[in-house]
Amino acid sequence: MGPDRAHAVAAPAAADQAPAERGRHGPVGRRLDWPATVWLGTSVENQRYADERIPVLASTSARVRFLSCEPLIGPVDLSPWLARGDLGWIITGGESGGAKRKGMAPAWLGGIVGQCQAAQIPVYVKQDSGPGRACRAGPLTPSGH
Repeated sequence: MGPDRAHAVAAPAAADQAPAERGRHGPVGRRLDWPATVWLGTSVENQRYADERIPVLASTSARVRFLSCEPLIGPVDLSPWLARGDLGWIITGGESGGAKRKGMAPAWLGGIVGQCQAAQIPVYVKQDSGPGRACRAGPLTPSGH
């Protein structure tokens, strides 16, 4: 795989922890020119984290900005950022493991998938956190990238 096809994926838990846009003690005071092969993302578990983290992610110069909406612990409205083209790829799913906090409501998952389909943004459903439930995976990469 050549360097034009390699991807570096950076997904800190909180967008304000993005290492290249912030220093150890706060903002570095300048935007970095991200290489085209770097995808930058953040986790969004519910609307509170969406409202806190997506604006920080959207302000970066990364060519591909993505969300990991998992584990979903509440509904999320991504439509403002999808409409502006701030996001290029969404991963979503429920919580896994034996110590799950609570099950994901199917409407939360359906809401994100529907929003992405309406905005023509690729979405990948990783898992739906219910025992014996099957999910259909979507595209793994944003179109054109």
